[in-house]
Formats: sequence, structure tokens, C-alpha cells
Amino acid sequence: MSKARDIANILSANTAIATDAEVSSAVSAHATALNGHVGRGTTLNRPLSPSIGDLYFDTTLNALIAYRVAGWEKVSTDPAPQVASILPTTSAISGTVITISGSNFKPGLTVQFIGTNLISYNSPIATFIDVTSATATTPVLPVAYEPYDIRVVNPDGQFGLLENSLDAGGTPIWNTASGNIANIYEGTQLNVSVSATDPDGTSIIYSSSDLPIWISINSSTGLLTGTAPQILSDTTYSFTVTASDGVNTSSRSFNVVVSNVVAPSSVEYFLIGGGASGAKGTPGACYGAGGGAGGYYTGTVAVTPGTQYTFTVGAGGVGSTATNSKQNGSPTSAFGFTGGGGLGGFSGPGTTGSGGVSGSPQNNPGVSYTVQNSSGGGGAGGNGNVPSGGVGIASSITGTTLYYGGGGGGSGDGTIGLGGSGIGGNGANAGGTPTSGAANTGSGGGSMRGDDAPPAGNGGSGVIIVAYPDSYLNISSISAGLTYTLDTIGRPGYKVYKFTAGSGTVTF
Repeated sequence: MSKARDIANILSANTAIATDAEVSSAVSAHATALNGHVGRGTTLNRPLSPSIGDLYFDTTLNALIAYRVAGWEKVSTDPAPQVASILPTTSAISGTVITISGSNFKPGLTVQFIGTNLISYNSPIATFIDVTSATATTPVLPVAYEPYDIRVVNPDGQFGLLENSLDAGGTPIWNTASGNIANIYEGTQLNVSVSATDPDGTSIIYSSSDLPIWISINSSTGLLTGTAPQILSDTTYSFTVTASDGVNTSSRSFNVVVSNVVAPSSVEYFLIGGGASGAKGTPGACYGAGGGAGGYYTGTVAVTPGTQYTFTVGAGGVGSTATNSKQNGSPTSAFGFTGGGGLGGFSGPGTTGSGGVSGSPQNNPGVSYTVQNSSGGGGAGGNGNVPSGGVGIASSITGTTLYYGGGGGGSGDGTIGLGGSGIGGNGANAGGTPTSGAANTGSGGGSMRGDDAPPAGNGGSGVIIVAYPDSYLNISSISAGLTYTLDTIGRPGYKVYKFTAGSGTVTF
């Protein structure tokens, strides 16, 4: 039946309704109508080429549907949902729960995130809270297509849209410029950091797939560490570091330059043996003698790279409370030179503390103070005076002029015996307490009166100091038995190693 007849029936109060076949025929006949199509039929019989705005009563669904951008959707008389705002407005990583505020939300709603590429990314979990609130979990949202629209779709097909509302997070931004980040010598430690910042405040994870085998990276801090290998010529090591916020990444190229160096062929050195302790005199008879300083050697010596040299640092003698006691210092040796330990002196005329022996060029005696049977210990630079200890010897090998090997002070009649200039220990007068020679100076200890309780002063321990220009390679190995420090500041342009205790091997 034609549309004209339907209209005539309506005007004439004829209530006959067109059949499905008649309606479908009418729809087909008006396939090119400019004002849209209408029709009725089963789901399977929907028009094959609908246009946006077409209406169709689906007898299978028993519902009026309309063809929209997203396809056929039910036509509802309920108001469409409205989206007012979202929190948070940034989803830097997938799995972020977004709270959506608005109106007319219905149970069973779905949520979509629409990028600038017009692709809809469905929320894996959308939850109806009430008519004004819902939540949605974000899927993976590429940063390249932000900002994202939020679309809430009710079960009846009606939807609300909040445009350009969600930021998908920013790509990490590098703070460290690309290119060279460190210049080090072979065999030395690399310790340098690279850094990047995420615009959304997310923690950065650092990684690299092409780091040189000797370099490691801390994934949390971007710190690069490692020991530069031995090389035949200056070498540049290039690599790429990637900064990631868990979703977005940014990579940058860096390099480290390792310079070739060689071991020194000669070094400056200074060594001194341990100083002797002071002596305690006989009660009621005499005063004690100061301890002698250790013997020393200094100069320049040739070294052969790869050869092991034995170093031994001598200990100072230990003071005692026993009458006429003393303990000699222990020898210090390096490069085949031995600085003998200082000699302690018993109290009594002519029995005085002397400087180091056992191959040492120094063997300065103390001078007896015969009236009181006291003497000062011999120093590395001269005899012991009365009652003070002998003078030490000056050395500037560390970059600062210091004195080593002062003799210990003896105890005179009513006078405190002063240690030598190499920081020897002071002797004690009646009721006093003697002092010890300074550590790592090889100085002698101060003496003690026989009538008093404290022990005599200890001798100062010895020391080995090695120095050479810092353009040469660090010492390649130092055995665990040696205690040492490396100073590259005190004497500009030089590496200064100071060995303060123990015995072991050193290889250049």
C-alpha cells in the first residue's frame, strides 16, 4: 500500500495499517530521500546502507532505533547523560581510576576515551556509582593522541561527551645534554649521573641496551659507574640511555672518553722507621731517657711496572711502667731501603736514646744529662739535647712541609724535657705525665720519672710516602695488608700515597 493511501486512510479515519512488506517497499522506493529513511522490520532486515539520522522500528528488539555515528542505537525518551568534570585529569600510566561527575548516569554504562586520531579506547572497567557519578579505569593511551575526550554511554545508547579533558602524561624530558659526560684515565673510576624529568612527576626508570661492558647504570638514579679498562690509545665509548615513566620513553646518546696513561718509571719516596718509647727511671735515683727517632730514607727511585714491591710500616715502641724499661721501634722498609726503628735509652750516664739503625743513614745519639742521669732521644736530624729530644727532618713530599723523626724529651731536674721538632713526645717532670711521639712521624716517646706512676710515652709509628705526577696511572694493586690513603689535592699535579700501617705488596 502506498504512502498516499496511508494518508488517505488517516484522513478518512480508516485505521488499517500498512503491512511490513508495504513499509519495506515504501522505504526501498524512497532510498534516495533527502529527509532520511524510516522503516520497520526484524533486526536481520535492517537497511543495508543506512545514513546517519535514519529511523527503524526493530520488531526483534521491540524498540525504535536510530542510525548514528556509532551505529544503530536505541531511541530513548530518557534524558541523555551529561559529563561535567573528571578527576584526575592526567593518566600517565594505564590502570588509572578516573572519577567522572555529571548527571543522568545509568547502571550498565560504558566509558570511552577518544583520541585526536578519532579512535575510541574502551575503559576495561567502568562502574556506575549513582546518577551523578561513575568511575572508569584507563587503558593504554598513547601520548601522541592526547588530549582525550571522555564519552559516557548509557545502556539505551545515549551518551554524554567531555571534550579535550584527559592528559595521557608527558614524555620524560632530559636534563643532561647529549654528548660527552666524562673524561677519565684508564684504570680509574667512572662516577657520573644522567638525569631526566617527567612532566607529570612520575619516577623515571633509566636503562640502556648498549652500555660498554665495564659501565653499569642505576635504574633509579641514572648513576653510571665502573672501572675504565686498560687501553692502547685514547678511546671514546658511546651508548644510549632511555628514560621511561613506565609508559612513555625518551632516549639520548652519550659518551665517555677514556685516556691512555702509563705507569710511572720512577717515584719520589720518604720512609721512616717507628720511634722508640721513652724509658722510666729508677725510683729515687734518676730520671728516664727519651726514645730515639726511627731512621729515614728519602729520594727518587726507579720502578718497574708490573713488579711487586714489599712495603712494611714499622710500629712505634710501647711505653712501660717498669723501671728502666724501653721498647725499640720497628723498622720501615720499601724499595729495598730500611729505616731502622729508633732505640730506647735506659736511665743512667751515657745510656741514652738513639736514632734508628739497621741500615738507616741516621743514628743520632741522645746526649747524657749526667747530673740527673737523663737524656733526650736522638732525632732524625740531630742529636738529642739536654733534656730535650733531637730535631727531626723536614719533608715536603706531601705538598706541605712537615717534620718527621723528632727525638723524645728526657726529664731534667725540675724541667720538662721537650720532644724534638719532629713531634717527639715530651718527658715528664715530678708528678707529670709524659706524651707519646706523633703517629706516622717515627718520633720517639717522652721519658718518665722513676718515682711516678704513669708509663713512659710511646714511640710514634713509621710511615711510607710515595708521590709522582698525576698524569701517570694509579698504582695498579695494593695488597689487603696495607693501610693507605691517596691524596690528589694537597700537592697539585701529583698523586700522593701515604702508607700508615701494615705490611704487603705494591705494584705500579
